[in-house]
Amino acid sequence: MKQLFTTQDLLLYLYDELDCLESMALQKALKTDVALQTELQQLKNGQAQLADCFLEPEQDILDNILDYSRLSHLETELH
Repeated sequence: MKQLFTTQDLLLYLYDELDCLESMALQKALKTDVALQTELQQLKNGQAQLADCFLEPEQDILDNILDYSRLSHLETELH
């Protein structure tokens, strides 16, 4: 019987979150299933692009968060 793997399974495999038996079964399937190989490669490409992203909030957003934190702290001290 051929086991079907989902995108979720591939993501778990990519991030080394599958248990040993599932990982071995997926590796076996990858040897012969071209569609599965293609999807895994697409996920790997996406993972690499995420690693290249550097997200940083704008300074005014950071300032708003810090101001809110200060005000919350003062309100707590006053009550």
